[in-house]
Amino acid sequence: MKKIVGLVMAMLLSSVLFAGPFGDLSKTLNALSSAKSEAVSGTLPEGRELLPFVWKYVYDEPLLVDKVEKVILRMVKMNPIDNEYIFEQDVVFKSFGGHRMQSAQVSATQNGQQFTVTTLKMTACTVDGNLKPIGEKTEIAAKSQTQNSKNIAGEIEKSAKELSEEDYQKWAESAFCSLDVQAAVAVAATNKLKAKKWFSAHSLEGKKTSGSIFVSGVDESKRKGYSYKVTGVTHVGEEGEINVEFHTNDDRYADVESTQTVRISGKVAKVTYTSDYEARPYGVSSVIVEE
Repeated sequence: MKKIVGLVMAMLLSSVLFAGPFGDLSKTLNALSSAKSEAVSGTLPEGRELLPFVWKYVYDEPLLVDKVEKVILRMVKMNPIDNEYIFEQDVVFKSFGGHRMQSAQVSATQNGQQFTVTTLKMTACTVDGNLKPIGEKTEIAAKSQTQNSKNIAGEIEKSAKELSEEDYQKWAESAFCSLDVQAAVAVAATNKLKAKKWFSAHSLEGKKTSGSIFVSGVDESKRKGYSYKVTGVTHVGEEGEINVEFHTNDDRYADVESTQTVRISGKVAKVTYTSDYEARPYGVSSVIVEE
Protein backbone atom coordinates (compact mmCIF):
# COMPACT_ATOMS: atom_id res chain seq x y z
CA MET A 1 0.00 0.00 0.00
CA LYS A 2 1.22 3.49 -0.85
CA LYS A 3 1.45 5.97 2.00
CA ILE A 4 1.93 9.71 2.03
CA VAL A 5 4.53 10.84 4.56
CA GLY A 6 4.31 14.58 5.33
CA LEU A 7 4.10 16.50 2.05
CA VAL A 8 6.15 14.07 0.03
CA MET A 9 4.44 12.11 -2.71
CA ALA A 10 4.69 8.44 -1.66
CA MET A 11 5.94 5.82 -4.11
CA LEU A 12 7.08 2.30 -3.28
CA LEU A 13 10.78 1.54 -3.42
CA SER A 14 11.92 -1.81 -4.73
CA SER A 15 12.74 -4.44 -2.12
CA VAL A 16 16.20 -4.69 -3.70
CA LEU A 17 17.02 -1.87 -1.27
CA PHE A 18 17.51 -4.43 1.43
CA ALA A 19 18.26 -7.54 -0.58
CA GLY A 20 21.89 -7.62 0.51
CA PRO A 21 21.68 -6.74 4.19
CA PHE A 22 18.55 -8.85 4.82
CA GLY A 23 18.80 -11.63 2.26
CA ASP A 24 20.98 -13.46 4.78
CA LEU A 25 21.03 -11.97 8.27
CA SER A 26 23.84 -14.23 9.42
CA LYS A 27 26.12 -12.81 6.76
CA THR A 28 25.01 -9.25 7.35
CA LEU A 29 25.79 -9.28 11.05
CA ASN A 30 29.42 -10.19 10.60
CA ALA A 31 32.10 -9.52 13.16
CA LEU A 32 34.46 -6.53 13.08
CA SER A 33 36.56 -6.34 9.93
CA SER A 34 39.73 -4.32 9.40
CA ALA A 35 39.02 -3.97 5.65
CA LYS A 36 37.36 -0.87 4.24
CA SER A 37 34.12 -0.86 2.31
CA GLU A 38 34.35 -0.16 -1.41
CA ALA A 39 32.78 2.73 -3.28
CA VAL A 40 30.15 1.73 -5.84
CA SER A 41 29.51 3.77 -8.99
CA GLY A 42 26.48 4.29 -11.18
CA THR A 43 25.33 6.40 -14.12
CA LEU A 44 22.64 9.09 -14.35
CA PRO A 45 20.83 9.91 -17.61
CA GLU A 46 21.94 13.11 -19.32
CA GLY A 47 20.35 16.18 -17.77
CA ARG A 48 19.41 14.54 -14.48
CA GLU A 49 21.02 15.48 -11.17
CA LEU A 50 21.81 13.28 -8.19
CA LEU A 51 20.04 15.22 -5.42
CA PRO A 52 16.44 14.47 -6.52
CA PHE A 53 17.22 10.74 -6.44
CA VAL A 54 18.97 10.90 -3.06
CA TRP A 55 15.98 12.91 -1.84
CA LYS A 56 13.61 10.26 -3.17
CA TYR A 57 15.63 7.51 -1.53
CA VAL A 58 15.59 9.27 1.85
CA TYR A 59 12.01 10.59 1.88
CA ASP A 60 10.10 8.03 -0.17
CA GLU A 61 8.25 5.24 1.65
CA PRO A 62 10.06 1.89 1.28
CA LEU A 63 8.40 -1.46 0.80
CA LEU A 64 9.29 -3.50 3.88
CA VAL A 65 10.50 -7.03 3.18
CA ASP A 66 10.14 -10.03 5.48
CA LYS A 67 11.39 -9.45 9.07
CA VAL A 68 11.94 -5.72 8.49
CA GLU A 69 9.56 -3.67 10.66
CA LYS A 70 10.71 -0.10 10.26
CA VAL A 71 13.07 2.03 8.19
CA ILE A 72 14.23 5.49 9.28
CA LEU A 73 16.26 7.71 6.96
CA ARG A 74 17.54 11.25 7.42
CA MET A 75 19.82 13.68 5.63
CA VAL A 76 22.75 14.75 7.81
CA LYS A 77 24.99 16.76 5.47
CA MET A 78 24.40 18.45 2.12
CA ASN A 79 26.70 20.23 -0.32
CA PRO A 80 24.44 21.12 -3.27
CA ILE A 81 27.25 23.10 -4.93
CA ASP A 82 29.57 20.11 -5.30
CA ASN A 83 26.83 17.45 -5.24
CA GLU A 84 28.04 15.73 -2.08
CA TYR A 85 25.53 14.29 0.36
CA ILE A 86 25.53 12.15 3.52
CA PHE A 87 22.48 10.40 4.93
CA GLU A 88 21.82 7.88 7.68
CA GLN A 89 19.64 4.79 7.49
CA ASP A 90 18.28 2.76 10.43
CA VAL A 91 16.59 -0.56 9.69
CA VAL A 92 14.72 -2.32 12.51
CA PHE A 93 14.03 -6.04 12.14
CA LYS A 94 12.89 -9.02 14.19
CA SER A 95 15.61 -11.18 15.65
CA PHE A 96 15.38 -14.05 18.16
CA GLY A 97 12.21 -12.83 19.82
CA GLY A 98 13.42 -9.24 20.05
CA HIS A 99 14.54 -6.49 17.71
CA ARG A 100 17.83 -5.51 16.15
CA MET A 101 18.64 -2.25 14.42
CA GLN A 102 21.14 -1.95 11.61
CA SER A 103 22.46 1.61 11.19
CA ALA A 104 24.44 2.92 8.25
CA GLN A 105 25.95 6.25 7.34
CA VAL A 106 26.19 6.64 3.57
CA SER A 107 27.72 9.22 1.23
CA ALA A 108 26.57 9.88 -2.32
CA THR A 109 28.48 12.14 -4.72
CA GLN A 110 28.12 13.15 -8.36
CA ASN A 111 30.79 13.87 -10.97
CA GLY A 112 29.32 14.62 -14.39
CA GLN A 113 26.77 11.91 -15.12
CA GLN A 114 28.55 9.43 -12.84
CA PHE A 115 27.71 9.05 -9.16
CA THR A 116 29.36 7.15 -6.32
CA VAL A 117 27.84 5.60 -3.19
CA THR A 118 29.99 4.67 -0.18
CA THR A 119 28.89 3.21 3.14
CA LEU A 120 31.05 5.10 5.62
CA LYS A 121 30.00 3.17 8.70
CA MET A 122 27.59 0.36 9.49
CA THR A 123 26.67 -1.14 12.87
CA ALA A 124 24.05 -3.38 14.43
CA CYS A 125 22.67 -3.62 17.97
CA THR A 126 19.75 -4.97 19.95
CA VAL A 127 17.12 -2.29 20.71
CA ASP A 128 14.17 -1.94 23.05
CA GLY A 129 10.63 -0.87 22.14
CA ASN A 130 11.74 2.77 21.90
CA LEU A 131 14.62 1.83 19.60
CA LYS A 132 17.19 2.57 22.30
CA PRO A 133 20.31 0.39 22.09
CA ILE A 134 20.68 -2.49 24.54
CA GLY A 135 24.28 -3.55 24.95
CA GLU A 136 27.17 -2.87 22.62
CA LYS A 137 27.03 -2.09 18.92
CA THR A 138 28.68 -4.48 16.49
CA GLU A 139 30.45 -3.12 13.42
CA ILE A 140 29.33 -4.75 10.21
CA ALA A 141 32.05 -6.28 8.02
CA ALA A 142 33.34 -4.32 5.04
CA LYS A 143 31.94 -6.85 2.55
CA SER A 144 28.40 -6.26 3.82
CA GLN A 145 28.96 -2.50 3.84
CA THR A 146 29.95 -2.69 0.18
CA GLN A 147 26.82 -4.75 -0.53
CA ASN A 148 24.76 -2.05 1.16
CA SER A 149 26.34 0.54 -1.16
CA LYS A 150 25.60 -1.67 -4.18
CA ASN A 151 21.94 -1.93 -3.18
CA ILE A 152 21.58 1.83 -2.75
CA ALA A 153 23.49 2.66 -5.95
CA GLY A 154 21.35 0.15 -7.83
CA GLU A 155 18.14 1.70 -6.52
CA ILE A 156 19.29 5.21 -7.43
CA GLU A 157 20.33 4.12 -10.92
CA LYS A 158 17.05 2.26 -11.42
CA SER A 159 15.02 5.30 -10.36
CA ALA A 160 17.12 7.57 -12.58
CA LYS A 161 16.36 5.46 -15.63
CA GLU A 162 12.70 4.64 -14.95
CA LEU A 163 11.29 7.80 -13.35
CA SER A 164 9.10 9.80 -15.73
CA GLU A 165 10.06 13.39 -16.49
CA GLU A 166 7.00 14.62 -14.60
CA ASP A 167 7.87 12.65 -11.48
CA TYR A 168 11.53 13.61 -11.74
CA GLN A 169 10.58 17.28 -11.79
CA LYS A 170 8.37 16.81 -8.71
CA TRP A 171 11.21 15.23 -6.75
CA ALA A 172 13.63 17.86 -8.05
CA GLU A 173 11.40 20.71 -6.88
CA SER A 174 10.85 19.01 -3.51
CA ALA A 175 14.62 18.72 -3.05
CA PHE A 176 15.99 21.94 -4.51
CA CYS A 177 13.25 24.09 -2.96
CA SER A 178 13.66 22.63 0.52
CA LEU A 179 14.59 25.30 3.05
CA ASP A 180 17.35 23.03 4.38
CA VAL A 181 18.91 22.60 0.93
CA GLN A 182 18.69 26.31 0.19
CA ALA A 183 20.33 27.08 3.55
CA ALA A 184 23.09 24.54 2.90
CA VAL A 185 24.24 26.37 -0.24
CA ALA A 186 25.57 29.34 1.74
CA VAL A 187 27.67 26.97 3.82
CA ALA A 188 28.98 24.95 0.88
CA ALA A 189 29.75 27.70 -1.66
CA THR A 190 33.43 28.67 -1.77
CA ASN A 191 32.60 32.04 -3.32
CA LYS A 192 29.69 34.32 -4.15
CA LEU A 193 29.74 33.60 -7.90
CA LYS A 194 29.25 29.87 -7.33
CA ALA A 195 26.39 30.54 -4.94
CA LYS A 196 24.70 33.01 -7.30
CA LYS A 197 24.93 30.55 -10.18
CA TRP A 198 23.29 27.84 -8.09
CA PHE A 199 20.50 30.09 -6.83
CA SER A 200 19.87 31.32 -10.37
CA ALA A 201 19.33 27.72 -11.49
CA HIS A 202 17.22 26.80 -8.42
CA SER A 203 15.25 29.91 -7.48
CA LEU A 204 12.69 29.69 -4.68
CA GLU A 205 10.51 32.53 -5.99
CA GLY A 206 6.93 31.31 -6.53
CA LYS A 207 7.83 27.69 -5.73
CA LYS A 208 6.49 25.34 -3.11
CA THR A 209 8.81 24.89 -0.15
CA SER A 210 8.90 23.07 3.16
CA GLY A 211 11.12 22.70 6.18
CA SER A 212 11.39 22.94 9.94
CA ILE A 213 11.76 26.31 11.64
CA PHE A 214 12.76 27.29 15.17
CA VAL A 215 9.89 29.58 16.18
CA SER A 216 10.59 33.06 17.54
CA GLY A 217 6.99 34.29 17.64
CA VAL A 218 3.35 33.97 16.54
CA ASP A 219 1.27 37.03 15.72
CA GLU A 220 -1.72 38.22 13.72
CA SER A 221 -1.01 38.22 10.00
CA LYS A 222 -1.24 41.51 8.12
CA ARG A 223 -1.32 39.74 4.76
CA LYS A 224 -4.72 39.61 3.13
CA GLY A 225 -6.46 36.28 3.51
CA TYR A 226 -4.33 34.97 6.39
CA SER A 227 -4.95 34.85 10.14
CA TYR A 228 -1.57 33.94 11.63
CA LYS A 229 2.03 34.94 11.08
CA VAL A 230 4.68 32.56 12.41
CA THR A 231 8.23 33.88 12.44
CA GLY A 232 11.31 31.79 12.94
CA VAL A 233 14.54 30.56 11.47
CA THR A 234 15.81 27.49 9.68
CA HIS A 235 19.51 26.88 9.66
CA VAL A 236 22.26 24.51 8.58
CA GLY A 237 25.30 25.10 10.76
CA GLU A 238 26.11 28.60 11.93
CA GLU A 239 26.26 30.26 8.50
CA GLY A 240 23.35 28.72 6.62
CA GLU A 241 20.56 30.61 8.34
CA ILE A 242 17.27 31.68 6.74
CA ASN A 243 14.72 33.93 8.46
CA VAL A 244 11.22 32.67 7.76
CA GLU A 245 7.87 34.46 7.86
CA PHE A 246 5.04 31.95 7.49
CA HIS A 247 1.40 33.00 6.94
CA THR A 248 -1.38 30.50 7.56
CA ASN A 249 -5.03 30.05 8.56
CA ASP A 250 -4.33 26.82 10.43
CA ASP A 251 -5.57 27.29 14.02
CA ARG A 252 -2.98 24.82 15.29
CA TYR A 253 -0.28 27.45 14.90
CA ALA A 254 -2.08 29.73 17.39
CA ASP A 255 -0.85 27.46 20.19
CA VAL A 256 2.75 27.34 19.05
CA GLU A 257 5.20 28.86 21.52
CA SER A 258 8.57 30.50 21.03
CA THR A 259 11.53 28.08 21.02
CA GLN A 260 9.35 25.32 19.56
CA THR A 261 10.35 23.70 16.27
CA VAL A 262 7.53 23.27 13.76
CA ARG A 263 7.33 22.06 10.21
CA ILE A 264 5.86 24.40 7.60
CA SER A 265 5.01 24.18 3.92
CA GLY A 266 3.59 26.55 1.35
CA LYS A 267 4.32 28.77 -1.62
CA VAL A 268 7.18 31.25 -1.48
CA ALA A 269 5.86 34.79 -1.95
CA LYS A 270 9.18 36.61 -1.56
CA VAL A 271 12.90 35.76 -1.37
CA THR A 272 15.62 38.08 -0.09
CA TYR A 273 19.31 37.32 -0.55
CA THR A 274 22.22 38.61 1.50
CA SER A 275 23.75 41.85 0.24
CA ASP A 276 27.33 42.51 -0.83
CA TYR A 277 27.94 44.31 2.45
CA GLU A 278 26.89 41.58 4.86
CA ALA A 279 29.46 39.49 6.70
CA ARG A 280 27.47 36.30 6.07
CA PRO A 281 28.21 34.11 3.03
CA TYR A 282 26.00 34.81 0.02
CA GLY A 283 22.70 33.00 0.27
CA VAL A 284 19.00 33.29 1.07
CA SER A 285 18.56 35.79 3.90
CA SER A 286 14.80 35.54 4.36
CA VAL A 287 11.63 34.12 2.81
CA ILE A 288 7.92 34.83 3.09
CA VAL A 289 5.87 31.65 2.76
CA GLU A 290 2.08 31.45 2.35
CA GLU A 291 0.29 28.20 3.09
